[in-house]
Amino acid sequence: MDLPNFFLIDLPSEAEITPHLMREAVQNLRANQERYLRTRSTHSIIQALVAVGQRWLEADSPFRRAALELGPGETGF
Repeated sequence: MDLPNFFLIDLPSEAEITPHLMREAVQNLRANQERYLRTRSTHSIIQALVAVGQRWLEADSPFRRAALELGPGETGF
């Protein structure tokens, strides 16, 4: 599967955020935009967001369960 490179999310929490690291992250964001978003219509992006929102409303969604279980400890909210 050809997935986008999220870059910053893959870094360990102790990683030092440097100007060089931020420059690489921005370059990855731009490449991901070109590769995954620019070719999609606004309608298809909205459909994808709606689908994600609907899945979050499902009580048995593994991503929702993980967010509810791990989110408060990770985010402080």
